[in-house]
Amino acid sequence: MSFVLIFQHAERWGKHIVITDTPGYFDTKKDNVFIEKQMLASIVATYPGFNAILFVIKAERITKEVQMTIDLMMKSFGANAAEFAYVVLTNIENEEEKNEYLSTPEPKLKQVIDSCRGKVLFIDNKADPKVVEKMAQNIVQAIAKESQSSHYKHECFTQVAQAMTNMGKDRAAIENFDQRKQMVESDSFLSALLGFVSKPFVAVLEAALSVVEYFFSK
Repeated sequence: MSFVLIFQHAERWGKHIVITDTPGYFDTKKDNVFIEKQMLASIVATYPGFNAILFVIKAERITKEVQMTIDLMMKSFGANAAEFAYVVLTNIENEEEKNEYLSTPEPKLKQVIDSCRGKVLFIDNKADPKVVEKMAQNIVQAIAKESQSSHYKHECFTQVAQAMTNMGKDRAAIENFDQRKQMVESDSFLSALLGFVSKPFVAVLEAALSVVEYFFSK
């Protein structure tokens, strides 16, 4: 079972930044256990909570996967997660172009933006590297300003931390980036952890899977 979650960190612009990326999260060739493990890995990676969820999409293309990802995140983490959710439009050169594009958004894009409480950022990934660097810095600064350095708290983080403790992981290991990275990259660890999580978290997984199954059936 291939691992898809990408977990990296760096010191940039005076901030410690941890990024969890999930390419191929909803591969239709994978079974429910795969999706459960990827959700579990995402929670371990972002413990004790995330500052932002970024839905990076091409301005002109809203796919079924994007819609499903947003629905799954909100179903998993609750409606309040929308306060920490952002749309990041790619291939947008500046604020003026973003505003012009959003003046008449297509219905699917408007729905996505509404799900994120209207928070839209942008980046032109085809621009000069120095320009892209500045745009990335603007994104980080906008998130820091909006979140006031707070992170989203949800019971699933507490439950997963308790499950890891029950497996013999101490607090220092759970809070250490490098050790968590090893955990989320270990399929055997995620399989074992899945057996330790409490019933409320299993309910979260089941709710999320119902979203996946709904979209795949459409």
